[in-house]
Amino acid sequence: MVFWERYMSDAALNTKKEEHAKNLVLLSTVIKCVLLQQLIQVAIAQLFLLVSYFYKYNLLLLLLLLLLLRRKNSYIK
Repeated sequence: MVFWERYMSDAALNTKKEEHAKNLVLLSTVIKCVLLQQLIQVAIAQLFLLVSYFYKYNLLLLLLLLLLLRRKNSYIK
């Protein structure tokens, strides 16, 4: 984009001064919001990972229990 800036500056909607004037959010605010968003995404991903981990192993334990009960019932018959 830097390469085209010289050639496309006449076609720009706003001048550089107007762009900087419209940029009202402080850089520190942007960085804080981005870090907060990343923290929330990591927390949600960890929660999903934890839930899926326990679900997977609970499902395996349930299948093992059903298999053992089936074997136990087959010995009784």
